[in-house]
Amino acid sequence: MNTSIRIARVAAVQGLQYVVPLLLLPLIAGWLGLLEFGRLFWFVSAFALVNAASGFGLEWSGTRKLAQASAGTADWGSTVASLLRLRLAVTLLGLVLLWVALWVALGTAPGPGELVVMVLLSVDSLANARYPNYAFFAAGQAPRAARVQLEGRLVLAAVVAGAALFGRFGVLTYPLGMALGSCWVAVRSQRWLRDQPGWQGNASAPWSSMRERAREGLPFFGITLLSLGYTTANILVVEAVSTPPELGYFTASSKLVVALNSIFIGAVGSVLFRDRLAASGGDAVGAVHRSALIAVGVLGLVIGTGLFAGAEVIVRIYYGTEFAPASASLRWMAWIPLCVGLSNVVGVQGLAALHRERWLYLPVLLALGLSVWGNVMWTSTHGAVGAAAAWLMAEFALLVVSALLYRRFSQS
Repeated sequence: MNTSIRIARVAAVQGLQYVVPLLLLPLIAGWLGLLEFGRLFWFVSAFALVNAASGFGLEWSGTRKLAQASAGTADWGSTVASLLRLRLAVTLLGLVLLWVALWVALGTAPGPGELVVMVLLSVDSLANARYPNYAFFAAGQAPRAARVQLEGRLVLAAVVAGAALFGRFGVLTYPLGMALGSCWVAVRSQRWLRDQPGWQGNASAPWSSMRERAREGLPFFGITLLSLGYTTANILVVEAVSTPPELGYFTASSKLVVALNSIFIGAVGSVLFRDRLAASGGDAVGAVHRSALIAVGVLGLVIGTGLFAGAEVIVRIYYGTEFAPASASLRWMAWIPLCVGLSNVVGVQGLAALHRERWLYLPVLLALGLSVWGNVMWTSTHGAVGAAAAWLMAEFALLVVSALLYRRFSQS
């Protein structure tokens, strides 16, 4: 199938997947109000740190490893089993550490409502650990993976709609929908695994295999942890050093940008990373690389221009007048999808395909340092706008250094 068609298919399904939360966000913001909306998604972002870190870089190292094994073989099945067990173990450890950290950050024992939110989000994280996205990608089943995720989003939407219909919507509704949706995705993906010939009789993984998968994923894991310091953790910084309204403004604008980035930029990455791993010969790899750069560049420019030019109108229509000041931070974030998309192509995807992923520590450490400096200098005084500027600066630095590294190693 033509690459452009496959990208369009994945983008269409991922678009439907993210349209659900995009439609829900303004409703939730209106029902909860600015302050409760910001507080709820502060907890959601904290657990998103665990979800991202617990992946242990398996989206990259796992896809690369599985691309070397033929789908349906015993080697493929045992590799998937070891990857799943490794992620579950890391998720459990991450949740224990996060609960301790949240207890300390709150300064006291969580209230009953906060405790239930934390339990529901923990269930969501554990269910996510059973979703083998790398197996779908390596098998060339990215559209199927997106469809399964869409089903989970529809479960979330059904929970929210049901609560609103009966006048029972509250702070717990969204986390409950997330947990049930992720459980649905986990069950559906496990059924898909059981239908794979290589899974039968190979669903258990020896410790030696798990250690090997951990060794392969460790460089990506470290890079992921560092990158969380200038991406997902930004909302935690805003909550710590700024005011509750600024937390709401930053949450509103960042959720919109992340969703658009996932719909379009993520579709290109999930398709072309596997194509690059499967390509043989310099000309073939170069063609895939150029296709990725062009697709991501065009999409990033379109998204950035639209968000920058229409920020005020978008925020007022989407969230309402109470969130109008969020348009200022949205203008700064408008160009983040372009930077993220291009840095993924030349950075984590490009260097991983060349087996040079350890060099990613250099640009990621630079981006983290710039983000810390920018947050110290700007967030406490400029709130959401300062955090957005620090985030954009970090992503741009990551892009520049990653591009230089890719050029060096691809030529050699």
